[in-house]
Amino acid sequence: MFDRLKAAADHMADRALMRVIERMAANTPPNGLELERRSDCLLLKGRRLKRRMIDNPLLRNFWR
Repeated sequence: MFDRLKAAADHMADRALMRVIERMAANTPPNGLELERRSDCLLLKGRRLKRRMIDNPLLRNFWR
């Protein structure tokens, strides 16, 4: 009964996710970091990334 509604909601959610991924992929990553685009996510790579995310305000606000 609700299959079409669920399918439409899933499609809208997928489109919204892809718009966010495209927006984030358009940003240039900070020095020393690599941004890898995958089908359903973005992967941020870099040395000591966890520590840099904590210490560097530029990285904390990178996705905003």
